[in-house]
Amino acid sequence: MGKEFSNTDRNVFLIKLEKMIDRGALLSRYSRASNFDIRDVYAKEFTGDNKHGADFYRRIFIDYGDESISELVTAQIGVQGISNICAQNMEDSRIGLSFLEKSSRYVRYDKKLAGKYPYLSGSECGFSRDLADEYDQVCDQLFDLYTLSLDTLTEKLREKLPVEDILHDVKTVSEAVDEKTVEKAYKKAITARAMDDARFVLPASTKTNLGISGNGRAYINMLLRMKSSGVPEIKETGIKIEEELEPEFPELIEAARGRHAMDAINYRVLREEAIYKDLDFDRAEPVTLVSNSGEKEFESLLETLGKGKGSPKKNESLTEDLVDSLVNIRQNRRDKPGRLLEIPDACFLVNMSFGTFRDFHRHRMLTIIRRPVRNTHNKFVPELFQENSELLKKYNDLMNKSRIVWKSLADKYGVERSQYAVPFSQIYGFLVKGNLQEFMYFTELRTTPAAHYEIRNISSLMYKEIQRVYPRLSRVSKFVDQNQYGVGRIYEEIRKEIKRQNFQKSKP
Repeated sequence: MGKEFSNTDRNVFLIKLEKMIDRGALLSRYSRASNFDIRDVYAKEFTGDNKHGADFYRRIFIDYGDESISELVTAQIGVQGISNICAQNMEDSRIGLSFLEKSSRYVRYDKKLAGKYPYLSGSECGFSRDLADEYDQVCDQLFDLYTLSLDTLTEKLREKLPVEDILHDVKTVSEAVDEKTVEKAYKKAITARAMDDARFVLPASTKTNLGISGNGRAYINMLLRMKSSGVPEIKETGIKIEEELEPEFPELIEAARGRHAMDAINYRVLREEAIYKDLDFDRAEPVTLVSNSGEKEFESLLETLGKGKGSPKKNESLTEDLVDSLVNIRQNRRDKPGRLLEIPDACFLVNMSFGTFRDFHRHRMLTIIRRPVRNTHNKFVPELFQENSELLKKYNDLMNKSRIVWKSLADKYGVERSQYAVPFSQIYGFLVKGNLQEFMYFTELRTTPAAHYEIRNISSLMYKEIQRVYPRLSRVSKFVDQNQYGVGRIYEEIRKEIKRQNFQKSKP
């Protein structure tokens, strides 16, 4: 029994069974087994029975509908060459799945494969030949501009923010950093800053890769959502994921195919139409606070909890006492304020570029309500494009051309399928609700110098609104950085470079 468990004599151990379905089945025995050690349960019930795990899941999950045990089996999947439209649909999953996506801030997208740029072609989208040709043409031109702008913007940034000035700024922070380290970090940071602006040109059809890790129940929910989509690529990708998962836990995949699954898919289609057809999230302002529970309600709660527990410090409320304590003990943004601050909440309407929304979308503790992205006149114009009249003209011309192509696609195929022709620069409105602790985490993380400048601005505006309605509690969020940076990522790149150097020195 040695290879199945990391140890046989301690109360904490790794379960190392070869089949994931057997691991889940064994863990589920904690709920009902009278034996205190499931290693003994394994020896009695699993040894010599290759189908025990599968039979167990079939009996419990399918016959009795105990969905919680489907969370005990996990799988890791690689999904490659999908569009950003498909990727964002998959990443709408909030609980039970973790995603890692190919970055458009660190990876160049100007390389062709077999003579083609990395986007989902019109024929792959299922468009008619005439519209597919128009769509492919505008996508090629968007990628051409991306390729041209990358080198142009990089050179302009070197002129605008020379390494000598960066070195001076860094030296004011730390004299210990040598020039060679700064120069290496500067080169990477400048290239990354150019990509921050160039990526707004890319279409939503740009291909990306996803690494996914999660449990069976979450996979089933994701598959049901993908099957209810009106976009063929999303449906087909869901089917491919289902096919890959089936050998791992076939008993669970049956739940994504049966009668209840079909009913759930049909319901989702009707629900989307019923709820979202008349909603409009597009606004002129980038950030609008639409609701919050308020500081007075939180103070009232603390007073109720504090009855008979003694009075706060002199001339202070319990809220002030709590805030002062948290401000004093928080040493960095990784020190979470605690779940008591999950009670106050806020809800925002946010309007930002679709390209940067993808960064926002990764915060799964936030409730994000969104619709398919449309191609309107309202576009985000990158800072560096505004400073280059030649690039700006090409940018504006292509934005208009993409909108015309999108309109033709939307008229024929509907808004969902026409999303491929929307550039990342499109201003995209969505609703986001969350608790105060999560907004504190979000605004502190997304205002760090290395964050994209658009999301830094959005985060700063959200923080100001939180300050307005939670004037005392917002003091806990002490690591929001509202300074301006030319190449904010230089400091992160320097830290990485120093770590690389130390790693090389440590190698024998």
